Amino acid sequence: MARLLILHTGGTFGMRAAGGRVELDPRPDPAALLERIPQIEELGTLEHRFICNRDSSDIGPEIWALLAREIGQALERYDGFVVIHGTDTMVYSASALSFALRELPKPVIFTGAQRPVQALRSDAHRNLISACMLAVESIPEVGICFDDLLLRGNRTKKLSITDYRAFASPNYPPLAKIGVHVEVDRARLRPIRGPFELKASFSPAAFHLKLFPGLDPEQAAAAVGSSLRGVVLESFGAGNLPILDPAWLDLLQRWRERGLVVVVVSPCPFGRVDLQLYPGGRRASEAGAVPAGDMTAEAALVKLMHLLALSENPAEIREQLLQDLAGELTE
Repeated sequence: MARLLILHTGGTFGMRAAGGRVELDPRPDPAALLERIPQIEELGTLEHRFICNRDSSDIGPEIWALLAREIGQALERYDGFVVIHGTDTMVYSASALSFALRELPKPVIFTGAQRPVQALRSDAHRNLISACMLAVESIPEVGICFDDLLLRGNRTKKLSITDYRAFASPNYPPLAKIGVHVEVDRARLRPIRGPFELKASFSPAAFHLKLFPGLDPEQAAAAVGSSLRGVVLESFGAGNLPILDPAWLDLLQRWRERGLVVVVVSPCPFGRVDLQLYPGGRRASEAGAVPAGDMTAEAALVKLMHLLALSENPAEIREQLLQDLAGELTE
């Protein structure tokens, strides 16, 4: 029988619901949560491990690294892994594990819920059962399982606060669909290109800066302090930047001279950044900015944090940003 490891990090899945509100249980018992869904025992031998009990707003690089190490060290003992996680930052955590668990040979499936497992009409039951079913398949990916879809974790965005289909993968099709049968689109799975490597490192020296009409370049400069080494710059459309005010391009040039890495993402969920399309993008490229292609802003930020932890060389980091490391980018 298959052996699955379920890692609990918190989120709405195990929260208490009362009076129209949900809150974290101060004394969570993951085993008791799983007892509410006895059907998953039919899938194999299940073990559960308590990582933390946090709202996902409080999950970041420290927990990403901890999760990656837990999975990496247990890789040979289990056939698959399921991570119960809050929905708000799930795409960040899934992206982080995709970069930390390089050439992953087994499934790591994130899931959670829009309503607590104890609530009437909760989606927690179906999501966890589906995630466990996928975790016993031959799927060498870090994925997000929600509402009968499996999406590549580093291609996914949370699009809804209220719908049970809370996530979508705008620039990459689902890896699997779950109906009467589990249908895995194996042509979409990323091929394993080498031996497994654990690289559980992330630097906090990155910043996500969103441009908006009227933003003063000096305000942007002040927001990006001297201790930072990288910026995800969310510009306009395909990566366009203002050009009438030369201060923007001067700022990009100053950032490059001090060794700060800038990667440009789009606010649009569909399509890709092309810095050669418009004059503003071309001048940003000339000032050293790197296009994110069709990466999500979340994946680009986590990838930048990961690369900053692995290298002190800005040129090397820029080169790595342009390469597909874990299926996050269409080259």
